Amino acid sequence: PKVSPRGPSEKLACSGGAGAAAGGGAASVRVDVTLKVRRFELPDKPTAKTMMPYEGGDIWRRFVGQNWVHCFDTHLWQPIQDRFFQLAWRHKVSLVGGSFDMCVDENSPKRNQPTPMDVERLSGTLFTFERNYTGPGQGVGTGLFVVGLYGKWRAQWGDDDEAAVKKYAKLWVDWFKSAPYPVNETEYFWYVIDESLDYNQMEVWASWAKGTGLRSMATLKLPSATRYVPSLDISYSTLGFAWEPLWEEAYQNATAGGKPQVNWYNGGRPSTGSFGIEEEASAPRTIPWAMYKRKVHRYFYWLATYYTNYQADE
Repeated sequence: PKVSPRGPSEKLACSGGAGAAAGGGAASVRVDVTLKVRRFELPDKPTAKTMMPYEGGDIWRRFVGQNWVHCFDTHLWQPIQDRFFQLAWRHKVSLVGGSFDMCVDENSPKRNQPTPMDVERLSGTLFTFERNYTGPGQGVGTGLFVVGLYGKWRAQWGDDDEAAVKKYAKLWVDWFKSAPYPVNETEYFWYVIDESLDYNQMEVWASWAKGTGLRSMATLKLPSATRYVPSLDISYSTLGFAWEPLWEEAYQNATAGGKPQVNWYNGGRPSTGSFGIEEEASAPRTIPWAMYKRKVHRYFYWLATYYTNYQADE
């Protein structure tokens, strides 16, 4: 714990029942453990930045026994959701989604700011002793917010024309400028579209946000982003086999001027380690190492709560 004094070793006694005594009863064993608290701390903020969406579908079936929980039934889902965000942050993983996406349908209000629960995560209030949290990142916010996750902004804003994009982009930027916590601690951007090949439409949408202060983001290959969607501010690319000169050129263009514009999306064997159930235990640890070597700004992994393989109709 952070309250532990630095310096001299401290001897702790641990005792408990173990084995069997000669008379047939339980034997009490005392084990002395000596700890030395070093004069340094690991950083509260993660060095290898992440983005991992959280969705409630499988969670509700597992914990509540329902396929869906209405967003107004906060007594059912909020405690569970909070614990998941705390669990991830304990391991320096930034979850996104959750409460903000609970009520996205044709009857939803046009969202232009985070919910109070989002603010608790961004400000670090959720990660305090008073909220039953101790450990890395205590009192520190997750540092990431995504506007319109997976492109859901079209449902949230009601329209997808230029007027709507400029209007809501300004509203979001204005909120972060007056946020109730230090805005420089949070990276936020607009998720334009997910895994689309319609580069023309992507470029149109991204161009509308230019000059508003709200950065645009999409999932597509880095060479395609630099060549076909020049107005896009942030691209998340899945790594795999590719023509090296093409990717190297795109990489150099994206990192020109020292700007961290290279981001990584999923990936897997044989190009990188993966999070597969049958994978080697050390495989995921190759990912932050690769991020460090290639100066990757953030790693986006889909999905934190993918417990049912519905994409394969299982």
